[in-house]
Amino acid sequence: MKKVTKILALSLALIMSLMMLASCGLFQAKPAKDPEDAKKALEDNGYTVYLVEDGDAATLSASKGTEEYIYIEWFENSDDAKEAYDEAKEEYDALKEAAKELDVDFEMVLGKSGKMVWSASSKDAVKAAK
Repeated sequence: MKKVTKILALSLALIMSLMMLASCGLFQAKPAKDPEDAKKALEDNGYTVYLVEDGDAATLSASKGTEEYIYIEWFENSDDAKEAYDEAKEEYDALKEAAKELDVDFEMVLGKSGKMVWSASSKDAVKAAK
């Protein structure tokens, strides 16, 4: 009986740890690392896509109808991406707080990975860019 209790307790601890990691964004959806791959994936999912590349930097803007959008910026280095993300995060937090005060749904997604920063209307738009 003690073994069963220990196994159940360890299983519960493992499940709670995985849930915590998932809620922290560790398993957050990310767009494709390559701008051309992201463009192709979005076009395949019905988005209208505009991509401008300049050396190692690139900007992608895509929309699907009037409600779905995603904006991705690839920077030349991760320091520039971090700086841009930090600035965008301040605005994102302010928008999120305003939406909360107005009791309005807030689905906008903001993320960063390496040299890439993105904002999107929803997680679905980010998944479409994979």
